Amino acid sequence: MPHPKLRSIERMEGAIAVEFKFRKETTLRARPALVYQFHLAADKNKFWTIYDDRNGSVKAELRGELWIEPLTEKVLRLQMEPVNLPPQFEIKGGSTVIDCAEIGLGDAGVFLLPTSSQTNACIREYEVDCLRTTLTCISNVITFQNCHKFTARTRVVPVQ
Repeated sequence: MPHPKLRSIERMEGAIAVEFKFRKETTLRARPALVYQFHLAADKNKFWTIYDDRNGSVKAELRGELWIEPLTEKVLRLQMEPVNLPPQFEIKGGSTVIDCAEIGLGDAGVFLLPTSSQTNACIREYEVDCLRTTLTCISNVITFQNCHKFTARTRVVPVQ
């Protein structure tokens, strides 16, 4: 059954020409979540650039999922991967998952912040004869924890 689009999804579709399609209702970390699949055509991708070690870059076609808490419309998870990368590009494929949660920062308040991120990439390594390639896959996992509010007091003193 089709699910009504959230206001935040409608705003993103208009702002960055991304296509969303409701996929399912589920839970994530004991919170209800609406999962939307998305697709961003390469010619509409104005903000996400992938760079390789040979100074190559591409604004790739992207697909993924956006997990949203239905009552607040806050992002709980973003999953995305580039598709149809050029065959001469050093990076063959990859994916990124970013989890978010509301984090209290003392008297500064509660903020939606990333709690973890995992990026996977598979890279083509060309042999000297350029006739053979090997594929090396890597993973980078980041966990954000123990965030604190930073405060400072300053005073401007005139030069005498």
